[in-house]
Amino acid sequence: MSKQDIAGQIIQRIEQKISASPGSSPEDAVITADTLLRDVWLRLESIQVVDLVVELETSYGTELPDELLGQIDRSPLKVSDLAAMVAGEAV
Repeated sequence: MSKQDIAGQIIQRIEQKISASPGSSPEDAVITADTLLRDVWLRLESIQVVDLVVELETSYGTELPDELLGQIDRSPLKVSDLAAMVAGEAV
């Protein structure tokens, strides 16, 4: 599976979680491969972030870095970087 395919799947999962959040608007759910992860995490409740990371690890049989759950507010990582990590590529 290509990094682009994985990015598309991750974006769909994120958009579904954002749409399910109370008080979210359609604009909130617009995510691209260039969206910063810190912006995504701000749109989700903390349990949704943990749930997303666990889903990705389980679905793709990988272990993601703990930094995705802590101090992401200073991170320059994008959704495309998350897809690269899931695909087993170095970021």
